[in-house]
Amino acid sequence: MFEQAALAEQRALAPNAGARCGIRSVDAFGSVSPLALELLTRDERFARLSPARQAALLDAELFLLPLPDYQALKSTPARGELWVHGQQQRPPKHLLVGNRRCPPWGYLIGAARRVESTSAALEALLAPDHDPRRQVVIGPEGRDLQAPAGTLPARPVAPSRFEPERIELELELREPAWLVLRETFSPHWEARVDGALVPCARADLLYRALPLEAGRHRVVLRYAPSWWWPGLAASALGWALLAALALSSLRKASRPGA
Repeated sequence: MFEQAALAEQRALAPNAGARCGIRSVDAFGSVSPLALELLTRDERFARLSPARQAALLDAELFLLPLPDYQALKSTPARGELWVHGQQQRPPKHLLVGNRRCPPWGYLIGAARRVESTSAALEALLAPDHDPRRQVVIGPEGRDLQAPAGTLPARPVAPSRFEPERIELELELREPAWLVLRETFSPHWEARVDGALVPCARADLLYRALPLEAGRHRVVLRYAPSWWWPGLAASALGWALLAALALSSLRKASRPGA
């Protein structure tokens, strides 16, 4: 399973393809780690969460809910987590509902819980009192990163440039914080803060996070798998050889008596 997950990530040439359609769903990205997603959704504790909490962990702002399920929630505290979106069919079999618990696409946050294993990340994410809008869970990939010592509440941010293989942000922080992007974590993404290379940490098991100090910062994330440049160089060399052969053939053909 680990090998299949790694292969899926290597083949993902456009991991943010869903962004072109305005889609925010982990299923819209080619680099989704099927292993991490399966670990989360198949845990029996995940099934006991409210629909809004489940959707928030999977970054779903909108989702379809069967009408009987929605009616059953109306008399519970979970009803306040949802809102009915737009005009519905009459009589509806499903409702398109919005999720008030879903964090924004990108945000700065000071409160973080660092864990040393995937099982510990699951434990933290599926705890009854966990709220991804108030605390981010940083996985073992970020163990060598200096953790921000800030207390900043979640503050939404927007990209200055957003393309399938490149994201840029211009940020100003009054105190240290984690930059969390609800973009699928993949080791093939390269992050630079003010030009310096910074490793991405895994946030909330599925997403990306970077530590930032107070001040103004320019953050650039670029999809750059390790095999990309060797492949590009090999391709360029192949084209150069073809061009040289073509030029040689033309010269021979242009000689007198050829």
